[in-house]
Amino acid sequence: DVFNNSGSFNAADSSDFGSGHDRFENAGVLSVSAGSGQPVRFDGLETFINGGQLNLRNGRVGEIFVIPGDFTGREVGSVSLDASLESDGPPNDKLVVGTAGGSTEVVLGNTGPGGLLVSKVVVDAQAPSAADAFVLTGQCERGLIQYDIAYDPANFDYSLVGTPSGSVYRILKFAEAETNVWHETSDVWLARMRS
Repeated sequence: DVFNNSGSFNAADSSDFGSGHDRFENAGVLSVSAGSGQPVRFDGLETFINGGQLNLRNGRVGEIFVIPGDFTGREVGSVSLDASLESDGPPNDKLVVGTAGGSTEVVLGNTGPGGLLVSKVVVDAQAPSAADAFVLTGQCERGLIQYDIAYDPANFDYSLVGTPSGSVYRILKFAEAETNVWHETSDVWLARMRS
């Protein structure tokens, strides 16, 4: 069975695709909103091809969308997630897939202040997947911290991580320049005093 979505599909509850080899092709907008607090599942789905927008963003974090089969992203496809950028904050929205391949941009909706993250999973694959299947779109930076997506091949997870941004290094260069100016000024003063 093949389900082609080129319009709007609203998944507020789970769907069962039954037996056989089933494929969902998304070229439109697939919105996932787990009003019940339970994960939304596409049970029995072997292949999901995303060339459109997969949207979990609704201003609250913690929603989970489960696709048990292969997830393949086309370059025009994206996944939008709500994310808490605090290391001890609530869990992010999460996409759970069998395997991941292709190329998919991840768009974040921030619901809190930023912080250095050890690791917060945004995509949880169940088997070895392509390391570059999910990339953060644009430059995601808050203050002195920049965020990116890193693949963990041991656990097959794609995690949101925070590292010092370029601003941190520019501040260090400024302090170094101030030190150099002080040294040059003091050298001139010492030379004058000697003369």
